[in-house]
Amino acid sequence: MNTKKHFFTTYDLILSALFIALITVGAFIKIPLGAVPITLQFMFVLLAGQILLPKNAAITLLIYTAMGLLGLPVFSGSGGFSYVLNPTFGYIVGFIFASVIISAISHKGKPTLARYIFANFVGFVTVYTFGLIYYILLSVFYFGEVLDLGSVLLMGFVVFIPTDFAFCILTAVISKRIKPFIARKTT
Repeated sequence: MNTKKHFFTTYDLILSALFIALITVGAFIKIPLGAVPITLQFMFVLLAGQILLPKNAAITLLIYTAMGLLGLPVFSGSGGFSYVLNPTFGYIVGFIFASVIISAISHKGKPTLARYIFANFVGFVTVYTFGLIYYILLSVFYFGEVLDLGSVLLMGFVVFIPTDFAFCILTAVISKRIKPFIARKTT
């Protein structure tokens, strides 16, 4: 019997690749609602956090981010290292932390729908905290803009609340239903 634990199994690798592909595709599926389109990227980040273990969620989102920074077209806007100067890059950084937090909450304790929904809403707050702070800091200190905080909150947060709340609930329901089928086999 081999008792050696592997850091990243073949199963983990397959799930990681699947979520990198889903997040990438989700970045390009745009729902035009007003000036700022909604993408499915956030929904797949939530789902990755629900399904993957915390370390695997971190690795998956770090690989996704590295791919984009290396110039692969995985971000919704563009790619390359210069993307760190894009005001929306903070949301991508938030994806990394959110996926780990969602995973940690989801995998601790009894797997209930309420736990999954709570985890997603904590992830939602995490993504928008990173995204808005990064946007404000980059705009003020790098671009030298004078910001109207009301407009920033409206365009960078408020317009996304209805769909992102729906994504939080939808992915919790999906996770609750599919997790038993993709749960890690320990035998």
